[in-house]
Amino acid sequence: MDMAITSLTLSSMCSYTWLQSSMPPPPPSPPPRLSVCCYSSTQLSVHKTLTHIHSSSVIACLRANSAELALKVARAILSDGISVLEIVMSTPGLFKVV
Repeated sequence: MDMAITSLTLSSMCSYTWLQSSMPPPPPSPPPRLSVCCYSSTQLSVHKTLTHIHSSSVIACLRANSAELALKVARAILSDGISVLEIVMSTPGLFKVV
């Protein structure tokens, strides 16, 4: 097995050294089973938020071509009574909408 020492220096105070092998890397770990990010104008607990998501009969999934369009659609969805909304990460300007 061929090994090589590789290092990365980000600044005079931050560097990282590791061994690099010519063998293929191990398969990636499976993703976590549940990842929750809660944002709300009212401070709901994570438990209440998860209970609300679980009991919801509809979860809208939104992907738009711009943050402005995503915000308009999200407001329309919420005003029509759907209270759980997922905004897809590939939506441009996602964090402006959230």
